[in-house]
Formats: sequence, structure tokens, C-alpha cells
Amino acid sequence: IRLALNAARQAQQAFSFAGAESYFSLALDHLNSVDASDPVERKQWAAQEIAARLGRVDVRHVLAERSGEAADLAALGSLLLDEEQRVAVEIRRARYQLLTGDLGAAQATVTAVYQQAVRIGSPAFADVAVLAGKIARERNEPALAYKNIAAAQEHYRQTDDSWGAAVATDLLGGVAWDQGEYARAASLNGQAADAFAAVRKLMREAQALNNLGSTLWELGRYLEARVIHERSVLVCRELGNRLSEGDNIDNLGGVAWVLGDYTLALHHYQAALRLREEIDDQWGVSISLSNLGSVYQMTGQYEEALDCYARSLVLSQQVGRKRSEAYIIHCQGQTRLAMGDLDAAQELLHQALALRGEVGDRLRLLETHTLLLHTALARGDIA
Repeated sequence: IRLALNAARQAQQAFSFAGAESYFSLALDHLNSVDASDPVERKQWAAQEIAARLGRVDVRHVLAERSGEAADLAALGSLLLDEEQRVAVEIRRARYQLLTGDLGAAQATVTAVYQQAVRIGSPAFADVAVLAGKIARERNEPALAYKNIAAAQEHYRQTDDSWGAAVATDLLGGVAWDQGEYARAASLNGQAADAFAAVRKLMREAQALNNLGSTLWELGRYLEARVIHERSVLVCRELGNRLSEGDNIDNLGGVAWVLGDYTLALHHYQAALRLREEIDDQWGVSISLSNLGSVYQMTGQYEEALDCYARSLVLSQQVGRKRSEAYIIHCQGQTRLAMGDLDAAQELLHQALALRGEVGDRLRLLETHTLLLHTALARGDIA
């Protein structure tokens, strides 16, 4: 059992996540066959099972094996855990809930574990604060997201945790991106990528590069963004990180789209959609569908565009992403306008305008107002 656990940890450190999963599973299989009647032995084996399941949760998270990840979390919930172990399990549970779009459950879990981590003085306090910041970001609460992530960053720096500080720096870049501060976001994402590279954390480096590429896209530096995303895709494939691979492929589609190569954009978006469907990344599927809709819209395939937008909207509503919901409805209105269906266009754009106002998306309000003006002119409402 100990040999299997050691082999699993070595494989994990070498980014061989499939191998690590096999070794963790081997350790658990042996543990299930152990008949420990002695109380001391029973306690030792219980500790080994907790370590093996926590490790397998982490590698299954990277490998996007959601059903297996959920099964291990359920099994951990039935074990006798000490307070520090309970914090570790609940952090992973909140991470799973966030990734699968259950924001309400993620918020409840992280609130409870935050209180517990503070009460027992857990060193995992900063990890909980990072998760709280991620959830606040998803809920369109940038001030709260910044507060939580900045608190985590300060804690990491005080404890000389350079890896944790780099994670927080990358996330603060995401908060800046949300608020349209793209130059600041690029600086923070670049700092994080360099920090991860310095400590040989290749998986996190790939994620930071993906974020940097997205920011360069917003700054109009499309060719630089493409190079960054292509580099990140190769790292993700080498590590077996399919979640980040899907993100980068989708972003390569965005670069092709903005450069007017709709055939290549369609290729990338379809590839990202297939991958995200395979790993059950529902939020990613929603993004890929809306991006496919934009290609169909630009190439005059309006019915195909509306179908993609409708499917994307359902998923976006399920995961509670109102900002994205507003974007998709705006695109539906834009498509209806192009089709000459002016009444439907006007109704959809008013819905998008209301949602964008609700979430405080000031950067996109003007875009919808402009389309409404075009719609009114086409309807003859404005002389």
C-alpha cells in the first residue's frame, strides 16, 4: 500500500496523472482487502485511505473524470476525519461544485469551510479565500473577488509560498480582465506565468499563459495571442490537462475568428466542443456553442447560429452566468436583426440590455444600445 501511494505521488509530481490515478486506485484496492482487527492498525489504514482518496480526487479533477471525482468526495464524506482533513475535503468539494456550475452549493460549502479554517487556524485558510474569490467572480461580484484573492495573496507572501502567491496573482489578473483593465490583466498574468515557470509548475504555467493569451486578444495583439495559445495547448497535451486544453483550443478559434478566417475558427470551436463534451465541462460547452453561433452568424448561416445560441443559453442559465446569458441573448438579437426579424430583435435586445444593467456590465451596454438604435431605424421608429 505504501509503495503504491509513493508511486502515485511521484507520478503526480511528474505530471503523469493517469499513472497517478492507477497507483492511487491500486492502493485503495489493497486497503479494501485489509482485515485490520487491531485498533492501532485500523487507524493507520484509515489515514492511508484518506490520503489515497484525496490524492485521487486531485488527479481526477485534472483528468476531468467528474463521476469518479464525485464518488471519491462522497466516500471521503463517510470517513472519520479530523478537522484539518475535513477542511481539505470541503475545499475539494467546493472546487467540484464550482466547476460543475452549482454556484449556490459552492458558496454554501466555502462559507462553512472558511469559518472552520479560521476557527482552527488552518494553514489552508488562503486556499479557501482563493476559492471564495473564484466564486465571487463567477457571481459577478468583482470587489468581493478582489478582496478575497488579495487576502490570500498577502498570506501566501507572508508564508513564503511563491506558488500560492503566483496563483493569486493570476486570479487577480482575471478580476482585472472582468473589469476591462486589460493592460493590468496582461501584466498580472505575465507575472504569474513567469513565476510558475521559475518553480517548474508547468500545469499552472499553461493556465496562466491561456489567461495571458485571452488578455492579449482583448488588447488587439492577436498574433501574439495565437503564439501563446499554441504553446499552451502543447503543454496541456503533454500533461494530460484536457480542461485547459479545451480552453486554449477555443481561444485559438477566437483568434482565427477575429482575423476573419472563419473556416479555421469553425475547426477550432468544433474541436473544443467535442473535447469539452467528452469531459463533461458544461460551462465550456456553453462557451463553445456560443462561439460556434458567432461563426455561423458571420457566415450567414442564421438558423444554425440560433440553434447554437439556444443550446448555449440553456447551459448558461443552468450554471447561473448572467453576464454570459446577456451576451448570448444579445447575439440572438443581432442574428434576428440580420435576418430582418425586427420585432424579435428588439425584444431580445431589450432583454440583453436589462441583464447587462443588472450585472453592471457597463462595457457592453453601449454595444446593445447601438444595436437597438439600428433596429429602431430599420423599423422606422426613428425618422
